[in-house]
Amino acid sequence: MRRVLTTAILFLLGTAGVLHAQIPGPLQEEEEFKVFTPQNAEGYFKPLYTSLQEGFATNLYTTAQYDEKWNIALDISVMGMFIPDDHKTFEAILPESYADSAQSQTAELRNGIINRNVSGTSIQPTVFGDISNPVFSAPQSEEIPTLFNRMVGTVGFPEGNDINLMPGPPHFQLILGGPTRTELRTRIVPIPGGDRTFLYLGFGLNQQIDHFMNLFGEDSTMGLAVNTSFHYMNLTETMDATGFTGGLHFSKSWDGFTLFTGAQYETMTGDFMAEILDNETIAFDLESFNSFRLLGGASYRNGAIEIHADGALAAQPVISAGLTIWIASFK
Repeated sequence: MRRVLTTAILFLLGTAGVLHAQIPGPLQEEEEFKVFTPQNAEGYFKPLYTSLQEGFATNLYTTAQYDEKWNIALDISVMGMFIPDDHKTFEAILPESYADSAQSQTAELRNGIINRNVSGTSIQPTVFGDISNPVFSAPQSEEIPTLFNRMVGTVGFPEGNDINLMPGPPHFQLILGGPTRTELRTRIVPIPGGDRTFLYLGFGLNQQIDHFMNLFGEDSTMGLAVNTSFHYMNLTETMDATGFTGGLHFSKSWDGFTLFTGAQYETMTGDFMAEILDNETIAFDLESFNSFRLLGGASYRNGAIEIHADGALAAQPVISAGLTIWIASFK
């Protein structure tokens, strides 16, 4: 079964209905398409993986003030990541033989200008970028073996999707609050898709701590809390990744209106494997550009309904908004 990385990694987003940009079909086995190596695949998809990681690490809290009683709520939120220009291109690695003009003569047409003797690397679009630029090569000897000739011929690269704002998968959360001023958030998202199923699990834990140190005295309108979370996602026989977050957040409330801010360390790593051209298997490590975010937001609660929104500074700036329905509260 012939697979291309674009189809596999965008499966979970396309199936969830959150990627509204036009996604091209699987890349065809064209003679020019020859250097989608693990290194180039990693560079092409790393910004997308960063969006996934940042999206999963979003909406982990909307306050640092937690009741000394049991609470149950349901929450749904959506988010989007702004894609910076430096996440739209990467340095693609060219065949080593390009550096030897006795083996091949190379040229690249970029912005109407022909650049000759191209070797080493070439700036190409990521999955969020735009049009790719093939590097043309003419082998200089007919005696070059077939396999070697394949490595000195013209190479092409996949196009980008010209995306400026990347939607993340929506979060459906069950919130459980405890009398120790603790809050647990759980997310389980299975998405069946024929022979490949996407599964995401997320668990977030918030614990108010200011009362342990009597930081704010009798003032119950302010709170300081620590937060941590664990994330796991799996795409059958294709992707497997785990992530963690940890941080500190503060909030201040006035008559149902709350402002909150926080700082958070976050990471997610994993493995990706798929079949590409000629039924070859390609595999690479998944890593995110982002490891830290500064966040600020606001929420308003009226009875059982709470609305919230926030924004964060990160490798890809994030905006998020959601709705919480408080189902029950008891001691």
